[in-house]
Amino acid sequence: GDYTLDEKKLIAEKHLFPKSLQQFGLDDKVTITAGLIDRIVNDHSRRTGGRQIERDLRFLLFTCALRIMLDGLEPPIHLEEKEHQLLLDFCRDEGGKKSVGFLRSA
Repeated sequence: GDYTLDEKKLIAEKHLFPKSLQQFGLDDKVTITAGLIDRIVNDHSRRTGGRQIERDLRFLLFTCALRIMLDGLEPPIHLEEKEHQLLLDFCRDEGGKKSVGFLRSA
C-alpha cells in the first residue's frame, strides 16, 4: 500500500539518505536537515514509494561528491533548505560550516 508522509520522511532519513551516502563514499562527510527531507518528501507526496525521493537525495550527494573532487570543496557539508534558491549553492560559509541549499522550483 501507500506510505504516509511521515513514513516516507522516516524512510528517507533512516534508509535512503544513509544508503546514498554510502554509495557515494560520503559517510560522515555530509549531513542533511529534517527540513530539507520534509521538502523533498512533500514535493513527491502524490507518488507511491520513494523512487523519486531517492533520486533527489542521490542528485544532491552526487553533486556534493563532484564538488569535492573537482572544486576542492572540503567536508563537512551541511545540506539544508534555503528560501529563494532554486538548486544548489555552494558559496556559503556560515561560521566555518559550509552550507548547501536545495529548493525545488514549483
